[in-house]
Amino acid sequence: MFKLINKVTPRSYAGILLLGSLYITLVFNSPFIYKTCQAFIPTGHWDWLFYLSVPVLLFLLTTLALSWLSLIGFIKPVMIVSLIISSVIFYASVNYGVLMDKEMMRNIVETNIGETLSYLTTSGIAYLFFLGILPSILVMRSTLKRSFLVNLKSFAVINAICLLGVAVILSPLYKDYASAVS
Repeated sequence: MFKLINKVTPRSYAGILLLGSLYITLVFNSPFIYKTCQAFIPTGHWDWLFYLSVPVLLFLLTTLALSWLSLIGFIKPVMIVSLIISSVIFYASVNYGVLMDKEMMRNIVETNIGETLSYLTTSGIAYLFFLGILPSILVMRSTLKRSFLVNLKSFAVINAICLLGVAVILSPLYKDYASAVS
């Protein structure tokens, strides 16, 4: 079993970044993707293009955000913190229907410890452990075997591809995304 875990554990900056971004996009953004699927019924080819572009755009934006937050040398700590925070937010989203926005962040800051502990349940701990801590252990176990310059090149290439992908998606679909937000 440990041999299998060692084989799937990423060993490069790019591997950790891309695999982590994919995991965050598909697992932790699944309620958003699901609600988008429910709210939007594609009727033509252009609608299907928009429909399919949502998870791709989420992946590209997640990758960009994590790459810039990590500043190449801090990918493992940034990924671990992202996975743990995302698992807690995912639990709140799935179980309480909470949407994390500016107002919710303010409420979290103003919450006292007693109220916070009232949300501590076995299912919340299970979400945190299985969706946040276990993947974080895989990230911690990974060993980055490449030099800083190789990681810098990966950073530049990944960011260029992601920016190009975002531009390619938003250029023809900008009006659809703007109308979906309003």
